Amino acid sequence: MLPGTQGKFDVTFTVQSLSAFKNADALIGSAALPGGASRFTFTYSTEWNNAFVNKTTPAPFGMYNQDIFVGGNTPTVAAGYASLLVGTLTIDTTGLPPNTNYALEINPNVFPSVLGNSPNSEPLAGSTILHVIPEPASLMLVGLGAAAMLRRRRA
Repeated sequence: MLPGTQGKFDVTFTVQSLSAFKNADALIGSAALPGGASRFTFTYSTEWNNAFVNKTTPAPFGMYNQDIFVGGNTPTVAAGYASLLVGTLTIDTTGLPPNTNYALEINPNVFPSVLGNSPNSEPLAGSTILHVIPEPASLMLVGLGAAAMLRRRRA
């Protein structure tokens, strides 16, 4: 991703062993992303909105440098879901240094991100990497500089 752009990640919850889940609480975060104003915005999918009566308003939670808490409960239908698209996480990369990886994760060891109801619950876990790359103009300048050095070396 280029600095100053917005990365979009679809978030899907998938049931491993539960026959159904009646609620979900998840904290999506990154310890490596710089703090300050939240870089995260989250939009629930139509699928998620149709599946649950109550949705948690996506909001920062404060467990990671950058994070957002999402969830829902009280299904609108009795049938369970094996997999459900929760929504889309958008990350603002403005001001992030290029050539840097940032881990994004749902980690049940940091916060009890779970599907289901106690005692029948299942921990939520997942991760991905956000890689910020230099903008094309910067890459071109680096390439021209390298070409000039090679040319000078040969002369």
